[in-house]
Amino acid sequence: MRIERLPARTFPVGALCGAIGGVVVAGAALWIRLGLPTPACRFRAMTGVPCPTCGSTRLLEALSRGELGEAAGTNPLVFACLAVLALWATASAGRWVLRLPAGRLRLRPGERWGIVMLVAASVAAGWAAMIVRGR
Repeated sequence: MRIERLPARTFPVGALCGAIGGVVVAGAALWIRLGLPTPACRFRAMTGVPCPTCGSTRLLEALSRGELGEAAGTNPLVFACLAVLALWATASAGRWVLRLPAGRLRLRPGERWGIVMLVAASVAAGWAAMIVRGR
């Protein structure tokens, strides 16, 4: 694993992803606040088992009220993904504004496989927790 330096004016992909994510989250929060019908989980309707993202609507409701603890408890996996996206977007935008050099993480194939397995294990653990809690 090594970090490769990129030019300072490299396009801030993280800031763009964060902006798109922010618009999606804000739109969903507005949808909920307006009392419009929320989507039902088709996976849960068919199987009776919550999907890995079940609780995301309740998570957005809690975030729109500013209740971070409740949001994190509703679906920790989705909350963590949103938090990582927000941190990445902030760092990317800050790097762009301050004209700091960017970095790219270069991984060897074995390291990539390890990260894929870590992400898969995290999703499985989050899903198992959802099933055990029955949410």
